[in-house]
Amino acid sequence: MPGIEHAKFWREQADGSVAFSDGVDPIVTFGVADGDGYESYAPAAPLLALSTSE
Repeated sequence: MPGIEHAKFWREQADGSVAFSDGVDPIVTFGVADGDGYESYAPAAPLLALSTSE
């Protein structure tokens, strides 16, 4: 996904979503998925997955 390599920051929102940005505007935003991890919803394509490890 063009632009994601510029992400420097991540921010968890009150609704549980996580946004990655290079400053103010999000490059990609993930929402909680079924099971473990997150799926991207902004932008809508391509669909990206983010998994967590503990």
